[in-house]
Amino acid sequence: MVGRRRIIEPHVARILDANANRAREAARVMEDYARFVLDDAGLSEEAKQIRHGLAAAIAAAGLNDIVRSRDIVHDHDGPPLVVRCALSYY
Repeated sequence: MVGRRRIIEPHVARILDANANRAREAARVMEDYARFVLDDAGLSEEAKQIRHGLAAAIAAAGLNDIVRSRDIVHDHDGPPLVVRCALSYY
């Protein structure tokens, strides 16, 4: 650590970023399922609180900046279609 900031290797930051997104999206799917399929406002709210808790935990761990580690253009799976189209436009 430098001061109170952690130095995270770029490849580790990419793993953390990808999995933080997966966790938030999983909570979002649970929230939507509870809301639209089960029509259960209470359960939907619980899932929403989980999602917000994940975001708060990521922020508290000082990991909000890991998004800067994304490299979608050079990712071995290739960039998403929208990025490929934008790149080919220029």
